[in-house]
Amino acid sequence: MILKKIKNFANVRIIIGSLTTIAMILGILWFITKLDFESALAAIGGVIAFIGAFNYAFLSFDKNIVADRIALIVANKNYMSLSPLQNVESDAEAICESLKRKGFRIIKRIDPSRKELLKAINDFEVILSTGGVGVFYYSGHAAQINGQDMILPVDADMSKSPSIEDFVRQAINLNDLLGPVDKIIEESPQNNGSLIIYSTASGGLAYDFMRQDEKHSPFAVQLLKLLEIWNLEIFDLFRMLVSKVSQATQGRQIPWMSVSIDTEFYFKPIVKEKIGVLKILVFDACRNNPFWSRVHRDYQVSSRGVGSEIQKAE
Repeated sequence: MILKKIKNFANVRIIIGSLTTIAMILGILWFITKLDFESALAAIGGVIAFIGAFNYAFLSFDKNIVADRIALIVANKNYMSLSPLQNVESDAEAICESLKRKGFRIIKRIDPSRKELLKAINDFEVILSTGGVGVFYYSGHAAQINGQDMILPVDADMSKSPSIEDFVRQAINLNDLLGPVDKIIEESPQNNGSLIIYSTASGGLAYDFMRQDEKHSPFAVQLLKLLEIWNLEIFDLFRMLVSKVSQATQGRQIPWMSVSIDTEFYFKPIVKEKIGVLKILVFDACRNNPFWSRVHRDYQVSSRGVGSEIQKAE
């Protein structure tokens, strides 16, 4: 792990930045001690070199040094037949801005209809299947049924007590829609991968907020902080996210992740990445378990990070 960290620092950007910084400092010190024409030229030259290299060496993380990046950001807040979720839209907007600063091309959908959401997911799948890194961040109501990840469009009719069949008919099955990407990853695992993180483990609640004055969910708060840490590899990032969300909620919400990955990925990299296809799904869903009182009497709903897992009652 230490060698991997060192590798990301030993590159042309850091070398150029360090050399120009040293040249500027030496030039200024020479001018201060000598106060002659030659030392003045050296100081001016050092400053010019530093300014010229500053953006490249220290600020620029342009698309030329990273894999192609695409992000689908979806926030389902105002449901037709369910109470609105409080922090969904603000969470999505903040995640959108954070990823945009990191070179992601953004597909953003706030309260899309089923048709609009299906098209957005299809566009995301088509783009990602050509290669690169794809992040799908979803905030809203969802469910996991028989191991299948289902997200609920805002125009779904949940006004009556739904059965499993009713829910499945109106929900969108991500496993089916993203199947072509998963097939690429499975058939060619080298430099490819899939990482899914749920905002809470099976049987737990995903909170909308901990206090009324908060703008984001506990999960989104910690994710936004970790996204800004420089040189943090994604597996380490999500491992830290699990711990921090658990701490922030006093153990009431513990995220859970599923990982199958054969590459390294940094949201804020400084070296070119060797990535074929990397799918990253982030679910902050099933807030406050809205379906508990709405399911058919023959079924029960248990909270789940990706939503609610609907099972036949014993």
